[in-house]
Amino acid sequence: MARPAAYPDTLPTLPLPADRQRLFQAGDTNALELPVDASLAEAYRAYFAGEGEAALSALATASVESPLKRFHLSAQKVRTLIMMGRAAEAETEAANTALLERAVLGTEVNALALRAEARLWLGDYDAAEADALAVAAALQNWVLPHSFGGPPTNMAEIVLLTTAQLRAYTVLSGLYVLRNEGDKALPWAEAAERGYNTVHTVAADSLYGIYFKSYPESYYGRAFNMLFRGAASALTAGDFAAGAENFSAARRYFDAIGYRAGSVSVAALESWALYVLDQDRDRALAVSEEAVQLAADSGFPDFIWRISTLRGEILLDQGRLADAETAFRRADASVDLVTGALATDRAKLRFGVGKETIIRRLAWFDARAGNMDRLFTDLERARARAFVDMLADRPVARGRGGALVDTIRDLDDAIRQARIRALAPRGAGDGLESEIERLMAERRDTVDRLRQTDPDLADVHAVRAASLADIRSRLGEEGALLYTLPVKMDETIKFLAVDSAGARLMQSGATAGEIRETLIQFREAVQLGRAPMQRRLLAQLQRQLQLGQWRIYKRLYVVPSGDMYFIPWGALPDLGRVAVIPNGGWLLRDGMQSVKGGQVGLVGDPQFGGALPQLDGARQEVETLASMFNTKPMIGAAATVSGLRQAIGDRAKVLHFATHGTFDANSPLKSALYLSDGAGPDPLTAADIFEDPLPAELVVLSACETGLGEAVAGDDFLGLARSFYLGGADTVLYSLWPISDEGTREFMTAFYRHVRYSNDPVLAWADATARLRDEGYPPSVYGAFIVGGAVR
Repeated sequence: MARPAAYPDTLPTLPLPADRQRLFQAGDTNALELPVDASLAEAYRAYFAGEGEAALSALATASVESPLKRFHLSAQKVRTLIMMGRAAEAETEAANTALLERAVLGTEVNALALRAEARLWLGDYDAAEADALAVAAALQNWVLPHSFGGPPTNMAEIVLLTTAQLRAYTVLSGLYVLRNEGDKALPWAEAAERGYNTVHTVAADSLYGIYFKSYPESYYGRAFNMLFRGAASALTAGDFAAGAENFSAARRYFDAIGYRAGSVSVAALESWALYVLDQDRDRALAVSEEAVQLAADSGFPDFIWRISTLRGEILLDQGRLADAETAFRRADASVDLVTGALATDRAKLRFGVGKETIIRRLAWFDARAGNMDRLFTDLERARARAFVDMLADRPVARGRGGALVDTIRDLDDAIRQARIRALAPRGAGDGLESEIERLMAERRDTVDRLRQTDPDLADVHAVRAASLADIRSRLGEEGALLYTLPVKMDETIKFLAVDSAGARLMQSGATAGEIRETLIQFREAVQLGRAPMQRRLLAQLQRQLQLGQWRIYKRLYVVPSGDMYFIPWGALPDLGRVAVIPNGGWLLRDGMQSVKGGQVGLVGDPQFGGALPQLDGARQEVETLASMFNTKPMIGAAATVSGLRQAIGDRAKVLHFATHGTFDANSPLKSALYLSDGAGPDPLTAADIFEDPLPAELVVLSACETGLGEAVAGDDFLGLARSFYLGGADTVLYSLWPISDEGTREFMTAFYRHVRYSNDPVLAWADATARLRDEGYPPSVYGAFIVGGAVR
């Protein structure tokens, strides 16, 4: 059989007749020759209609006749999550897709290509590049067969390898475009276009099309590739007109498959390209407004905030400050629609902008206007949204909240379903908008009732921002709050300083990048054990922060941002008592009622069975503390999670862990303390603690890396320390780096001696830090611990 003639290397028309453009229906076999049942057909329809939740529900009920079908369902779930803007969840699901693909094909190229696309929309360009290049290298010799002697017996393999290759090429073109590297993007876009052209040429052929079925996903991929091809062409030529025909072709392809997010994507990237080229800002504004309107009409709040943010940047560059602030506040309001369980969005970047841009710009406008009250409110709302986002769709505080939590979850489902109906092609319909508002009002009322009995749990379900007046009242005459403003790495670190006298802006003497570099060098000095270098770098850090301008308060509360989470406050002289808190509203918590004579849970050196090194120093540490508290420690095989929960009962006075701890930067909720199952290690993760809290008045994490975490999802901080607060802990003491057994034992002994008679962990922390410093220990020892969350 002769090879069919290829389409000319020009902008494509729609090559297939209308009957071949339709989605697969129930009773069909798809391009992988898998049977399509009613649920899978609905999943396809809902996916291309932009009805993500309906698509996910349909996938969950689709029949599974084979391992190949199971793999296909997982891959379709990844694609659906990407379409919904839930790229972080898509990235996680891609790991399951990889396992299923290896079982079926012995490869994981499709899963890697899907993960690359998820990471592209997460803004993790380096990771996306690594995945996509790995796929491109693995399939560099793959070419779609152009002739068949008969019906092919490996059609699934042909389709999957071709799809993986072209997706990888498209991701590479996209990430280079978004890095503003058009010359690198264009070759990948051209290679992908040639591949997609071949796919559609073969599928359109009257003979070969019998074997090789067109599939809508190829239209999706080709449309996005033409979108990136247009942007790459414009960037390379320095002229938007060079990409205009590709943008138009991308729209036609999206329309052909009814992909509702497609036109919004085209308008968004057009406005971005116009902005980057700095060619026609008025046209960029007009296109961005079109994109916002399309997103609003289609019900895509995820796009609204991103494009509104881009619009704000364009207006800011034009010096139209009032209009720019309006755009950023519109973006900020739209973020509320994609916060938490209603429509989770944890993606960092899409079309070059992210949530951190919004709060950074709003903080700039507030500071410029001298409006400290609004600045505080904007900072607080961003933190509250971040916390809701991080715990969205996760089991939290199992068994707590009772009927109120069940009602919130039912309302979330009803709101989600109503929004799905609003996204339907025929529009919202009469009364649907008012129904959504009624459900939202009922949800707000239910959360308010939950807050009256369990404010910590209420904060998991809804955004709340404290007022500056309430914070100042709680601080009193002897306390102060230092709120770090979010800035870019090349911008100077600034603080909102609040005390009983008022609120003012303070400026450090260094950029965020300079602070980061000093902290990196200090950590290296700690690892090398070089005390003189540590002291020199601490003096440098003190100058950079300009601590001399800070008044010494009886209690200083710090809300960090970015690398400020890793400042060793105990190693900086003359600051007094410093407590790190998640947000300003933390000061309004009532905290736990002091547990007089409550249980003391001491966990040390669990039995690891050779899987992890045993910790003789930790055993000695908890034995020393046990004699101080006149209690029995949980050591070795007895250091189990179930045993600990049984020992502390409803809540403990003190909960102390002296064991291995790890921080998972890719998934902070997987950060863990390692206890024992009686024979080997048993991880107690941050997610476990959020789901089933361990209530204790004071939690001490005397373990490696327990203080580490990551500033994510709007500059909140998620790690092991944060997880204990939901259980009601007032104070969590944690370490920023591992220190010697002797140093840890000396610090803990001094700390607990003070805690026992003062019942003030912050004062005890300051006393223990000063004592070890006076006894000649290096900064790596006396400055290793941070006290967080204390409000007493």
